[in-house]
Amino acid sequence: MAVALVSTMVTVATTTKRAVDLLRGFQDLPEEGFFLWKLLDCLTEPLQLCLRLQRRFEAVRVVGPAVTLTQKTVARCEVVLARDTDEDDERPDSQVAWGRWLNHHKEGLTRRQALPELIQKLHICAQVLQLAIQTVQLQCPESRRGPKAPFLFLPEAVEEAHRIVLDFEFGRHSEFKLSVGSVCHLRRSHGGGADQTWVCCGLQLITLRWSESDKGFNLEFQRLRESDAEPPDDDGSDSDGENLVPAVSLSPGTTLSRLWGDSMELHEGCRLAVRPHDLVYVVNSSHCVTFGSVSGSSAEVMEAMLCLCIRKGRGPAQSLAEVVDLDRGVEEFKTFMESALGPWAQG
Repeated sequence: MAVALVSTMVTVATTTKRAVDLLRGFQDLPEEGFFLWKLLDCLTEPLQLCLRLQRRFEAVRVVGPAVTLTQKTVARCEVVLARDTDEDDERPDSQVAWGRWLNHHKEGLTRRQALPELIQKLHICAQVLQLAIQTVQLQCPESRRGPKAPFLFLPEAVEEAHRIVLDFEFGRHSEFKLSVGSVCHLRRSHGGGADQTWVCCGLQLITLRWSESDKGFNLEFQRLRESDAEPPDDDGSDSDGENLVPAVSLSPGTTLSRLWGDSMELHEGCRLAVRPHDLVYVVNSSHCVTFGSVSGSSAEVMEAMLCLCIRKGRGPAQSLAEVVDLDRGVEEFKTFMESALGPWAQG
């Protein structure tokens, strides 16, 4: 159920394009449809900007609610616009056909009744997205407000990560959703031997999970059904069509690096599609993952959580409090994260 909810939220992140494409395909749109089309078109870029901003710790609490509100409203637009099985396949192209389309009932209301409310809600979404962007501009210094702002060491993010990982030790968590992103991983060739190939596995939910058997943390991957995602390679699926990305055991030998899409040098053969503003993590030189916020997560908290789990290692020998004492050892942990992810920017 939880994965289904995450999948829905990922799907509606790109619904604006689908709804706009549907409306663009109609001829002689009535005024309500034309207005809805242009409103959705106007929301596309602000929504994408906020989706990038919410990856960062200092912005996620500001833009996250605005993104969620807009995603849900756009998803509702898609439901209203979608053709039902009992409707004609032909696109409306006359006054009579448009009348039938507008008077068709969707969840108890005709489209004609639903469109004005959707238009009003999209107006509100435009306002809250603008408010969120303006708030980030006012709250954050110029060097830290953009979606590609340099990474600073943020004690608040480390404290949040520390609290979440401690909850695992206290039994309050057995898993935690870290990110949603495209995944490419190195897989041994079917023919056996030492040959390995990169396999792109589409959109995945990345989860931190506690392994009781060996007292350690694993990164696990679950395929999300998202119609706009690139289809996976044929050799990246099992017999049931589900992509199988091997889990990563987090231990002191685990390597982690952070890259931006426009400065990314992928391993030879890796075909992960990235855009300049994409945030990419490479784990153990075998998994390349783009980062996307899920359930209010941020890149800074995720990085700190992974470094805490790596530092703790596996086995029951030490508790997290013994490994990282935030009251006395935060500078040491800062250095540890820097050695893994690269130098911190100066705020």
